[in-house]
Amino acid sequence: MPLTTVFHASLYGTICLAGFILGRAEGNFIPYLTILVAMVGYMLTEHYKKWMVTVPVANALGLVAFLVAAIEFTVGDREGKLLAGAHLVVYLNWIVLLQKKTNRQYWAMAALSLLQVAVASVLTNDSWYGGMLVLYSVVAMWSLAIFSLHQANQQFESGRREPVARTPLAGSSLSITTASVIMPSETWSTIRHDGSARWVTPRFILGVMTIASMSLMLSGVFFTLVPRVWIGPRLSLGDEADGPVGSLGRNTMTGFTSQVKLGSLGEILENSTPVLQVRLFDSETDREIDVNQYCERLGYAEPLFRGIVLSRYESSQWLADVVFSSQDPLPRILAEPAVRQEYVLEPVGTDLLFVIGDVRACDLDGSERRRVVKHTTTSVLTRDSVGRSGSAERIGYTAYSAPMPAVVQPFAIMPVSSRLWQEYLSRNYLEDLLILNDDVAAIRPIVERILEEKTRQVGSKLTPVQQAVALESWLRDSGNFKYTLKQARVDLTVDPVIDFLINRKEGHCEYFNTALALMLRAAGIPSRLVSGFKGGDTNPLNGRFEVQQRHAHVWVEAFLTEPNGKFFWGTFDATPVAERNTELETIGGKMTFWQAMSSEISMFWSRYVVNVTLNDQEQGVYGPLRDWVASLGGQLKDRTGGIQSLLYGLFSILASPKEWLTVGGMLRLLIILVLFTGLLYVLKYGIKLSLKGFSKYSQKRKVERKVVEFYERFQKVIAQAGLKRDEAQTQREFALQVTHKLSQRLHDESVLKLPEELTELFYKVRFGDDVVDAATAQSLDDRLDRLESLLDTNRQRHHASKV
Repeated sequence: MPLTTVFHASLYGTICLAGFILGRAEGNFIPYLTILVAMVGYMLTEHYKKWMVTVPVANALGLVAFLVAAIEFTVGDREGKLLAGAHLVVYLNWIVLLQKKTNRQYWAMAALSLLQVAVASVLTNDSWYGGMLVLYSVVAMWSLAIFSLHQANQQFESGRREPVARTPLAGSSLSITTASVIMPSETWSTIRHDGSARWVTPRFILGVMTIASMSLMLSGVFFTLVPRVWIGPRLSLGDEADGPVGSLGRNTMTGFTSQVKLGSLGEILENSTPVLQVRLFDSETDREIDVNQYCERLGYAEPLFRGIVLSRYESSQWLADVVFSSQDPLPRILAEPAVRQEYVLEPVGTDLLFVIGDVRACDLDGSERRRVVKHTTTSVLTRDSVGRSGSAERIGYTAYSAPMPAVVQPFAIMPVSSRLWQEYLSRNYLEDLLILNDDVAAIRPIVERILEEKTRQVGSKLTPVQQAVALESWLRDSGNFKYTLKQARVDLTVDPVIDFLINRKEGHCEYFNTALALMLRAAGIPSRLVSGFKGGDTNPLNGRFEVQQRHAHVWVEAFLTEPNGKFFWGTFDATPVAERNTELETIGGKMTFWQAMSSEISMFWSRYVVNVTLNDQEQGVYGPLRDWVASLGGQLKDRTGGIQSLLYGLFSILASPKEWLTVGGMLRLLIILVLFTGLLYVLKYGIKLSLKGFSKYSQKRKVERKVVEFYERFQKVIAQAGLKRDEAQTQREFALQVTHKLSQRLHDESVLKLPEELTELFYKVRFGDDVVDAATAQSLDDRLDRLESLLDTNRQRHHASKV
């Protein structure tokens, strides 16, 4: 395959790969169009060369591209501003692809493709980008290597000689073969090439792949060792005002902010991206506990990972404006018997910590400054603001909850302490949880009808617990409502909850449990909505219980009273269980081996690449490296007492034959043997090489002087014929030129062969370390004398003919 074709395929392939990476990271069709533009540009400008964008037109298109990008930047949100810059790079790349190509355009194409890949790194944290980045690096290095050859080939092509035809010698039967084409062997930009050889050889391919592999390995080493520090202010695009509850309202996964619009959770319910992994242990015995079994004992139908609590419903959205009334720092560890919950949480853009049940202590892994705080009224766990490094990082934490109950609890509850009860009273918290706005007042008659019917069935007045169970069962088990992720509404003039209860009668967990929470309020029972995760699968590779975004869920907590007068929060979930599980299996199903492998890769990429911190480096790299060096130095000092003690300890074994059969003695004997063998090797071959090198150097200097003298004399003699070697010519090319010129003047076959034979001998001695014997040297002298004599005679005849 011609070098030009290989170069075009490599460079245009790199451009297409960059467009694909940016397109997938952005999730927009615009970068994908680069692939189509690259194909069209190649056919028009490289293959057929029939149509190209001129420089004036390219300049005009560049101005249009800047204008379009400026409009996108002005009207877009924060992400739109970043995408405006990305699209500008794409537009400029399209313009260059349609221009006439020179090396300048090729360099621009390569640079723009690199910019697209760089922008893609900001738009995604997924593990696929890591694989694509490695692939792009290899392809880009290959393309640049081919580009270097392409540039060298352009230089060689421009300097090639025309075919040289040798005419037969006049008056002689001597026939000299014509050289069809003199393919120059030249050097350009550190590349030497024989015109008759191939450019892309297996050795070249292996070399590029080796360099690419070593470059990636070296990059990995630098990436691991360079400290993760941030110096300077955070970049701001002008529209990043904090939400009503600080970090919880900014850059947060849908459904876990302080303001959640009804139906928004559906955005992540079809996503199988891992969110957290958890393992449970008995804090006393360190025995691992099955997550499903523990949750079943607590009274949960499935594992529930509690997140944010939403208290107020207004205008079809839930608000958490009263979540952070007060905060209590939790102890880092619990001394009494408990269940230890070990979590690894992926970046969700929030300081929330998801846990099972009521947690009594919690500690962040690798953090001595930041503490976990528990918000009094809601029992929500978050990281405090001390030493905050941002919420877009993967974190690990350990929580301690109540021991596993001996038997399955009939009802999942969270007790309310007397202190918490006083907190509720002082803040009128329970009154806030009874608010039912006018736009959802149509719920009241529905609730009255349900409870009246249930009262007739029971035959007595319902307790608050019975009322809550009746309302939950009516939504979940009556068969009148169906579970679906579709968001279509029937009547846009009413609140989505009313539309769900009266018209649609289908929706996902947000609709079911929002309806239940409001119905409980209509019945006079304080209630709140909890957003978190429900369910998960055990990862077969690491044994951890893994939760994905599709497991996002909301449920209801109702404030109730036990028969003995104690208060508690009861957990209720009106979502149809079977239908939700069917939908989950449709989206992701049970975790297979390949899904587990993909999850492990994603977790590795997130943990050790995207979200690695300086603290991670200290624990995983710097600390162990320092400890290893210190340990090595200490062992050397303790065991040997320094170099002198080491040598004394090694050779003292020779005087104690009894210790030869011990493990330590054998090791020291082995070291002595290696040192002695190495010393003999150095002495033997060092002396040999020194003597041989001196002899060969002396002999070679004589030969080189002789060869230089021959070649210098040859150049002086041939200069009489008006021939001088150009600096760009190699000795072999000059010999071919001399032979061609002499064949037009001389008829001595031995003399005509002299230039090429002398040049071959020059190469062998100069670069092959061959030695010229005295007979060969004398023969060269004689033939040079003959050549000089013939040239003098020829010159005299030429002069006489002119006279």
